[in-house]
Amino acid sequence: MLDDARDAHVAYGRLQSGTSPSITPRVRRLAPLLGAYLRSQLVALLATAVDFAAMVALVEGLHVHYLSATALGAISGGVTAFLGNRHYSFLASHGRLAPQSLRYALAWIGSITLNVALVYAMTEGAALQYTWSKALTAIVVGAGFNFPLHRWYVFR
Repeated sequence: MLDDARDAHVAYGRLQSGTSPSITPRVRRLAPLLGAYLRSQLVALLATAVDFAAMVALVEGLHVHYLSATALGAISGGVTAFLGNRHYSFLASHGRLAPQSLRYALAWIGSITLNVALVYAMTEGAALQYTWSKALTAIVVGAGFNFPLHRWYVFR
């Protein structure tokens, strides 16, 4: 029993000092990925705000039809997300703009398709309220599709 406590104390000390052979390398490898993920979530929040603000400004200020304003808002949010992810989340401004833009457009089409399909399936198939379907879909698609594609395909 005393040996177990001593071993635990030694392991804790190594963890605190950064000399743990098994944990520290793993943490070092995951830290940049976690940082990119958190930065991409901030960019997504900003892009959503731009999307919504543009839509409201177009409808209320310029009297654009709400469907046209929704499309233009989504485009403005998409451009914001692309630029924010390129320059901030994934630090990929060294890459060529045209290929990144094309890869982003392909990922965006996939994301929109998944969003629509999952919201439909959860709302119609699972009888969830559409707002809950949208919220769950946003989390699943954002973490399971958008982030990996942006990290390892669009901004590689």
